[in-house]
Amino acid sequence: MRATITVMAASIALAILGCVDNDVTFFVEHVKVQPEAPQCSTSAGDDFAPSGLIDLAVANSFFNYYYVTNAAMLREDYDNIRAETDGIIVEGMEVYVESAVGGLVGGTEYFDFQHYIPPETSEIMAAISIPQSAIIDLADSAGCRRVDTYDDADDIAALAMQNPRMWPPQWEADTGTVYSVVRFLGHTQGGREVETGEFSFMVKTCCNCLVDWSPCIDLCGTFCESGEEVNVCSIGVANSAGTVIDCRHLGYERTSVWGTGDCASCTEPSS
Repeated sequence: MRATITVMAASIALAILGCVDNDVTFFVEHVKVQPEAPQCSTSAGDDFAPSGLIDLAVANSFFNYYYVTNAAMLREDYDNIRAETDGIIVEGMEVYVESAVGGLVGGTEYFDFQHYIPPETSEIMAAISIPQSAIIDLADSAGCRRVDTYDDADDIAALAMQNPRMWPPQWEADTGTVYSVVRFLGHTQGGREVETGEFSFMVKTCCNCLVDWSPCIDLCGTFCESGEEVNVCSIGVANSAGTVIDCRHLGYERTSVWGTGDCASCTEPSS
């Protein structure tokens, strides 16, 4: 009996002294699948994503759509005029990336965030999962040259010839697996600081696997034509099997006048 009383007293003391509440009333349930073009939107009824895929050669960042829950009970005591105190104001998030073989990729990064989650409610929150700095570090360690470092038309054509049109591309390089670990932080309307537990999401990495390079084998096609309509919402980011993007949408500057500049040897197609 004495031992039970001692344990209860210690628990009460910890609850009083603790400044952050990370109990199960505020948590990340899952990640939604990446949205599809042209709407590029998500909803509560969308499927959850068991993992993701990122192309280290072309992606600049990796955003996920987290389904976050505030399970605190809504107050319905109308005899008590006290304002609702259990709504959560999310103010920031922390993220770090861990390699599947061990070790962090860079350090923990903090991002400001503003989102309100009422009691007994789940919300979708778009938040960064792999920062650009981590993508660059991963590309460097995998020996994957970033496409934004190619500024010569001949280099681009040579790269395109190595990547024929098909899924998966023949030159696709599987560069490993990482885990994005996030947690959200904030406070309740009653002033109590809260945070979710850490949520880990598996991401496969590759090099030049989410781009259709075949239109860029021909320099005229690369620099003189606009390409098909963009059919992805985030360049270089997909679910486990995603839609490839036309290489002409990767940001190369195109010559608008046929027969000049990079298009000097090109003939404008007849309409």
